[in-house]
Amino acid sequence: MKRKHQAQRHHSGHIAEYQNIRLAQAMAAKTVNGELSVLRQLLKHAKLWYRFEDYKTIRNHKPPIGHALTAEEQARLFEVAQSRDAWLYAYTAGILGAFCGMRGVEIRHLQWKNVDFAASVLDIRHSKTPAGWRAPTLNAVCKEALNALRAKAIVINAAKPDDFLFPSQKRGKIDATRPAKGWRSA
Repeated sequence: MKRKHQAQRHHSGHIAEYQNIRLAQAMAAKTVNGELSVLRQLLKHAKLWYRFEDYKTIRNHKPPIGHALTAEEQARLFEVAQSRDAWLYAYTAGILGAFCGMRGVEIRHLQWKNVDFAASVLDIRHSKTPAGWRAPTLNAVCKEALNALRAKAIVINAAKPDDFLFPSQKRGKIDATRPAKGWRSA
């Protein structure tokens, strides 16, 4: 009996060692657990898995993947975002992300020359890769948000073709010749 427990520890130790090696190789916990799941299935089929009863999967510390908003949640989000003038940039960015499928980097680097109100399209030329270059059409909600943003840009003298829709803001000063760096203060 004692020999059986020693064999179990020995084999379980091999699995733990394998887990540690794979984690040291920067593999995700989910990947390592998946690899060991294949081993578990094979050993179960061979009726040898009982030797590894004390096996423990690696805990995944990554946050769960989010889920899409329902139509009601999205409507409520945009209603609240539109409720304050100070949130105009955040509201417009949210609208463009939701309705035009734009990434944050694409939104931040939009310039007024990229917005064609007459044709109702955006010209996206700053993307993760050149494959992301595209010209999404603007629906009525997008055009309304962009018109409000344009009106604000005119007031603050930031509506020239090369000015950014989402300008850099430092210590209350707006620099429309540079894009915003992030969304934390939006």
